Amino acid sequence: MSARHKLDDQDNRKILEFVSEFGPDRGGIAAVLGVSVQQANNYINQSLRLRYKAAADSYYARLRAQNEVAPREYRPEATRVLDLPVRPFEVPIPLLSRKSIDNRKWFTAVVYGDSHFPFQDDTALSVILSLIKDVNPDVVLHVGDLVDAWQISRFDKDPARRDTLQENIDAARIHLHQVAQVAPKAKRYLLEGNHEQRLTRAIWQMDGAQREFARLRVFQKAMTWPRLLELDSIGFKFVPEREQSRTIILPKLITKHGTVIRKWSGATARGEWEKYGRSGLSGHSHRLGWFTHRDHNGRANWAETGCCCLLDPPYGVDLDWGQGAVVMTWTADRRLQNVEFCGIRDGRAIWRNREYGG
Repeated sequence: MSARHKLDDQDNRKILEFVSEFGPDRGGIAAVLGVSVQQANNYINQSLRLRYKAAADSYYARLRAQNEVAPREYRPEATRVLDLPVRPFEVPIPLLSRKSIDNRKWFTAVVYGDSHFPFQDDTALSVILSLIKDVNPDVVLHVGDLVDAWQISRFDKDPARRDTLQENIDAARIHLHQVAQVAPKAKRYLLEGNHEQRLTRAIWQMDGAQREFARLRVFQKAMTWPRLLELDSIGFKFVPEREQSRTIILPKLITKHGTVIRKWSGATARGEWEKYGRSGLSGHSHRLGWFTHRDHNGRANWAETGCCCLLDPPYGVDLDWGQGAVVMTWTADRRLQNVEFCGIRDGRAIWRNREYGG
């Protein structure tokens, strides 16, 4: 018996008085003394056996005498001990086995995009790089619109801007090199976004003598994003827009930049799911969002991956955008998938008890 519950003469008196009054209820005795039933049993059997029996005999003799004079309705002993501390109610808890994440057995990916160089948010991209380093993923996927390519767009252009498309490409290449350094063992992908498609549209719009340049094989080989970004030297695979829905990058998911855009977070994800009826993820909306649906075909999910560009670019104001990334994990058999959104707010983010920025 622990020093905390070592019994003394005062406890002996409590036990005998309790038995004389309420009977030999060892659970009640244990509660009065603040010890376990086993401790109470051991103490009574070792130190109070004869005195305890005498007190119990006295209790039963008194009951018999009372019943002879005025028999009363039987009540369980527990109902007569209302002032005792109630012992905790214990039930079995069906806990399942737990396994810690092991990158040798699990499959992970970090998905982000819509950086729009030169309108990128460098602080948000620093958070993304730190996240990639900590996750140590099997796959890093940039969902497109890496470069804004504003110089060759059909929209109005600020004549005060002096940055060139080449400068924007060089800055984007630096970022891709940084990703390769923090995740050297990961498979790395870049999807073609609608802003990358501005290059194709600009070439197709060539007319006159310029159109002949566009027909030259050397021109056609050189004027592609893989060549302009020198992706082979960085270790990124480029996936054109027309091939994205049929290219397997992540288990059981369609991965694409996005061709649907709707108002509100999650609405674009639903629109993409309605188009394919399968699980997937996409960017383009610049929002973090989630849509899930279950029917007789099973459960399907679609995620919107947010953006890493400025939330107040020179061509917009009060935009409903959200910076961040998505961390995805699969079990070894690829049957169970988990999706974690890592939202970035004012250059700060939290993921698995780690804080970035600030």
